[in-house]
Amino acid sequence: LYAGDFNKDGGIQIVDMSMILNSYGTDSNDSGYELKKDFNEDGEIQILDLSVFLRNYNKNRIIE
Repeated sequence: LYAGDFNKDGGIQIVDMSMILNSYGTDSNDSGYELKKDFNEDGEIQILDLSVFLRNYNKNRIIE
């Protein structure tokens, strides 16, 4: 899987972007924080995590 396929449908698309943006700006003390969206595991969902996501945006994988 590619980092950012939050709904596990095989593609990194607008639905996944919406999911990370809903958590953007949260940290590990916030209720909206999700570790799976914190790609660098620094306790915050911020620009570095969004950058990783955007590198994978529009990539697809066939789910068998």
